[in-house]
Amino acid sequence: MQGYVKIDKTPILSRQVEDPDYYVILDPTLGIEARPKDAKGAGHISMREKSIVLFNSPEKVVSPVLKKRKVHTYHVDATELALAHLKANIPNTVMLGALAKLFNKVSMKSLKAAMEGMPREDFAAFDEGYKEVK
Repeated sequence: MQGYVKIDKTPILSRQVEDPDYYVILDPTLGIEARPKDAKGAGHISMREKSIVLFNSPEKVVSPVLKKRKVHTYHVDATELALAHLKANIPNTVMLGALAKLFNKVSMKSLKAAMEGMPREDFAAFDEGYKEVK
């Protein structure tokens, strides 16, 4: 499954996602290959140099392909934190917290406002993801 979010200061007129700056990988066991922009193929993403990749992983994800592309990698054990806070394997809120730390274009106030109405355990999971990303 793939999902996309586009953020820009100017109106976004296309649904096409090209050369993203950030990637969030919920399941690193599925594998990831960083390919040049002109290389297309099913299951592959184009990853430009110096992109930021956030993995749901208890340890740093090491890949010669990522290293060659000079990609900045971060990780957080979102599954474990979700189990601890939410009592379920739903790592999304933890990953959002980790992404919030890496992507400072959206204010913490705005993110928390968007979470309004969610259980306080979700806020705890979000905060833990923010603190634990490495």
